[in-house]
Amino acid sequence: MKKVDGNDYKEAVIKTMWNVTAKQLQELYFNKFGIKFDPFVDLEFKGSRNARDAKRRNLQIQPEKRKTSSSILTLEEYNKILKIYNEDTPDGLQKMFFYVAGLELAWRGCEGVNVTIKHFKEESDNCGLPTGRIEYNCIFSKTAQGGSHKLTDSKWLATNTTDPRICPVRLYKKMLSKRGKHITTDRLFLTPNPAWREPSSVGWFKNSPVGRNEMGKWTRTAAEEIGIDIKKKKISNHSLRSTAVSQLAKAGVGEEQLIKITGHANTFSIKPYLQLDGDHHYQMIDKLRANSTAMEESNNKSTNCAPSALVQMSKNIVTTSPSTQTPVNYYNYKILTPLQEAKKQLSIEEAVQKEKKWDTNNSNSNKIDKLVGEMIALQNLPFNFVEGLGFRRLIQELSPRYNLRGRNFFTDFVCTELYGKVANKVKELIEKFDYMAFTSDIWSDPSSSASLLSLTCHGIAENFDRPLIILKCETFDDRHLGDIIAEKFDTMLTEWNISKEQVHCIIHDEGSNMKRAMRLAVLNDLDCAENITTVKQKCKKISTHFNHSTIAQKQLQKIQDRLNQPHLRVFQDCVTRWNMTEENIKDDILKIRTNIENDVSNSQINISKFQSSEKNEMGDSLVKDTEQPGTSGTARKPCLKSILP
Repeated sequence: MKKVDGNDYKEAVIKTMWNVTAKQLQELYFNKFGIKFDPFVDLEFKGSRNARDAKRRNLQIQPEKRKTSSSILTLEEYNKILKIYNEDTPDGLQKMFFYVAGLELAWRGCEGVNVTIKHFKEESDNCGLPTGRIEYNCIFSKTAQGGSHKLTDSKWLATNTTDPRICPVRLYKKMLSKRGKHITTDRLFLTPNPAWREPSSVGWFKNSPVGRNEMGKWTRTAAEEIGIDIKKKKISNHSLRSTAVSQLAKAGVGEEQLIKITGHANTFSIKPYLQLDGDHHYQMIDKLRANSTAMEESNNKSTNCAPSALVQMSKNIVTTSPSTQTPVNYYNYKILTPLQEAKKQLSIEEAVQKEKKWDTNNSNSNKIDKLVGEMIALQNLPFNFVEGLGFRRLIQELSPRYNLRGRNFFTDFVCTELYGKVANKVKELIEKFDYMAFTSDIWSDPSSSASLLSLTCHGIAENFDRPLIILKCETFDDRHLGDIIAEKFDTMLTEWNISKEQVHCIIHDEGSNMKRAMRLAVLNDLDCAENITTVKQKCKKISTHFNHSTIAQKQLQKIQDRLNQPHLRVFQDCVTRWNMTEENIKDDILKIRTNIENDVSNSQINISKFQSSEKNEMGDSLVKDTEQPGTSGTARKPCLKSILP
């Protein structure tokens, strides 16, 4: 891409033209053909991106084509600019306030053009008295453009008691006082009235704002007046922003505080503004030369330095200043993100420390391996948890010399070594039980298309504690027939050295295949749903009645009001929700069964009342149960926590 006259564009123009063209093509193809693509990422546009980057690299070699940032002004140059203007003239007053506010508020190059008097507000305390500060908020900044249009943070102009001549608060109030009644625009910077001295003049300013092109020349023209070579030094209104950032950084202000002044979203955006002036550069060079001389003298005294001495010497190069000087922190180091911290280059000290990592046979390393593996098992964590950035940072901070293993190591460790130890501990625990009860079920895992057969052991210890141990989740790839299930039970009991005489009973669902398996395996069993089927049917009929009849619901509320009881509703049973039936009986039917019976007795529906034995059965099995709704009956305790060796 070249100009009409055959000359090349500037490097920044090439980038902008390519980006704009890519976005227009992206929008055109989506709106016209419904085709989505991303020229900035897609592989098909890689050749075009490479050609663009190659062209930009060639142009960057040419100084006149290279993109350059606005140069900073030294404090001496800045003060000279302020002295050439007279605040008793319309042009001088506006420009003095522009230079003072542009520096203290770190205005962008064109920000002053769009500033209005609505952006400024005099601050008052709780008593309504002025505090001497003026709040500035441009409402929407460049950072928010094209995004969520969030409100920007406010900045303040403070009273300058040291040099009232350049006090921004005083200059702003003076500008407002010179705005005539004929001014209808709310723009702050107005075109000066050439006839402002005449008695018949309407005021200092015309009712028209200063143009963008005119204001864009202000700083450049002022720099030329004080003798700055604008051909060698790029000066613009944006130079005030660069000067503010560089001077604040030189004074030791951190980057997190700088972005509060500049309005940037992150600290990366202020890098181009951090520029060195001549004095600052000479101070840093003198400091470096002094440290180099000190290091050379130390090397002459001892040529065979120990590694620790090398490390200390490397520290001195960075932090030690000459005895006649005081260390000055011109630029604060910014806090790195976790990803940047992981990718940063190691120092000499860190490199030496890294070489001292424990080997895999170290006792301390093995101890941490064991604790990490047990944590994975106890908390039911995925094995790739150990490869997460947060966990690695934690381990590196707690034990820098520990060489953290990967997921493959902990998979083998947990599934082989740790499982073997836990299994032996479980067998020792089972040997103390004379009799045991078991619960079992078969279910399918949709994510892996596998069926599993569970076996959970319940026993009573000598101290009457009731341990709960999940012994097995056996893969069940065969057909769910009673003969095959019986063989699986025999295999699982044999694996854990459990005889059939020790099996008090096995509780299972009402499936016919499970019942047949228990008969073939000669094991005592109990259908978990058989004894409560009649009760469930009655409860379901009652809940259906109250959910289908608004008259019955109102009658139930009247009975509860008469008995001074809270309004409780009866919810419909849902077969797809775990433990819904038990919740319905426990939380609804039993709590308001007296009210329900009163209502049912007055209704026309044919619902038989609960017998006393059924009430006792529901109360004993459900009311005293401490399980929370939505949890399984086998989830009372962690299965590994109580048996880890």
